[in-house]
Amino acid sequence: MKYILTFLIFGTLISCDEDIVVDPFAVSDHTRDSIYLKVNELTSNLKYDDAEKLLGTIRARDIYDQDYFYLMSNVKTHLNKQSEAIHYLRLALRVSKQKAAIHYLLAERYGAMNMKDSAIVCLNRAIAEDTLNQGYLRARTKYYIDNQLPILALDDANRLLRIDSSVNNVLYRARCTFDIGDTSGAFGLYQLVYNRHPDNLDAIKYIGFIYSYQKKNAKAKEYFNKYLNLDPTNGDVFFQMAIILSNENKIDKACDCLLKAMEYGDEDAYKHAYKCEEQFKKRGIEIKFRTDSIPKQTKSDGSHQI
Repeated sequence: MKYILTFLIFGTLISCDEDIVVDPFAVSDHTRDSIYLKVNELTSNLKYDDAEKLLGTIRARDIYDQDYFYLMSNVKTHLNKQSEAIHYLRLALRVSKQKAAIHYLLAERYGAMNMKDSAIVCLNRAIAEDTLNQGYLRARTKYYIDNQLPILALDDANRLLRIDSSVNNVLYRARCTFDIGDTSGAFGLYQLVYNRHPDNLDAIKYIGFIYSYQKKNAKAKEYFNKYLNLDPTNGDVFFQMAIILSNENKIDKACDCLLKAMEYGDEDAYKHAYKCEEQFKKRGIEIKFRTDSIPKQTKSDGSHQI
């Protein structure tokens, strides 16, 4: 049975033919409910291939079968079949009363496909439906931060703080304040978090960044070392350490940090690596600049203290 659907989604009127094959008599409601329970069990155990095969043995009860659409979209998502997941979420969107949640899921799926314009429209629709949902606001704040839209990010961060002054919301406000160039304001917020939560990695890292920008290298290294003692796998922090050390003409130690930065995936490290090129050659290390070939070099003692 084919239904011709016309619906408003993502700010655009879309007319499309959706092939919704409905066979309500294929299985009894009891059998269908048992299958849905089994699918939930399979997905809980991460057996998404089996869940997909089991769902494939039946069809939607009717065009209002939200359970079927939700289960299908979840399974398709975990099998990285994003376009199919979107298809089933669209079907669910037409009949569900929880439209905000579905718009948010659609935003995630579009984000996974790097379809940023569609993702932000979906996030906007989710927030319009549920204006106080912190998860949705944080997702949009992160979207704005990642896409270099600091003023919009700051507006959402302020909204989050008005809802709840939690640590996470203070950190979002601090990051947005940092991104608009107000390092003094950002420092105060990060210091507030650090004083209450001395193991908070975001606070430690950005305090180190701000000290570095202020040319207070000793303090910057102190905080970067604190960070690396808690998480010795952050390429960005190793790269910032390398910058400081190379500016201090401590080339050998800067090389150690650059190698770590490249090992842990910091692309900016390749741009700076030429400063240590001679030192790399002395060590017999060949650096392929700005490629995906990342050298795996580790200090024998595992130390990160500079």
